[in-house]
Amino acid sequence: SSDLGRILARNIYFFIPTKTDKDRETKLDYIKLVGTLVWAIKVHVRKEDLETELKNLLTPNQFIELQQIQQRPLRIANWLADYLIRMYEQNLINYRFLIELNQSMDRILEAMIACDRIASTPLPKAYSIHLKHLLLIYCLSVPFTFVEELNWLTVPAVGVITFSLLGIEEIGLEIENPFGNDPNDLPLEKFCYILQSDIAELIEYESQSSFDQIINESSGKV
Repeated sequence: SSDLGRILARNIYFFIPTKTDKDRETKLDYIKLVGTLVWAIKVHVRKEDLETELKNLLTPNQFIELQQIQQRPLRIANWLADYLIRMYEQNLINYRFLIELNQSMDRILEAMIACDRIASTPLPKAYSIHLKHLLLIYCLSVPFTFVEELNWLTVPAVGVITFSLLGIEEIGLEIENPFGNDPNDLPLEKFCYILQSDIAELIEYESQSSFDQIINESSGKV
């Protein structure tokens, strides 16, 4: 979803025109909100504390509103959609571009739903227990298969086979929910920080462009 957020932020930045400084500031606020949306998805998937993760990224009114609901990423997406609709109503973007931007948000939310489904649908307990029992029975029967051919080498051979099979089973359990805080889980914070950094570069580019424009206008008056 961070890649989709990057595309959405870039499209808003480059293709939604602004007429006044206030309009420009509003646009930049909504570009920042794209990064907040991805952070909210991380908080939602991991079921983390809202205040710790998002309070510094939202206005006080936005934070209070999100505290009262469960589907916080959806609410942030609605804020973005409201902004895009206002831009369309002001004839700043056409209908086709409005649809494209909304489709970008839909893909971000679809990614969230897929992650939510993975996180909330673990392997059935009975399946895990049955698989472990089958592996143990198989590992206990392996020595009788090799003892006549390998003699004393049966012990290390069985050890390697048992280690491999039980290791594969443990890996399956480890990656069952890849959105947690374990060492082998996905680095969701890293994805969010990278997106935030990219958005900050966009905003810095906006500030530099505005500064260059002022310099050029001043030079033209001299």
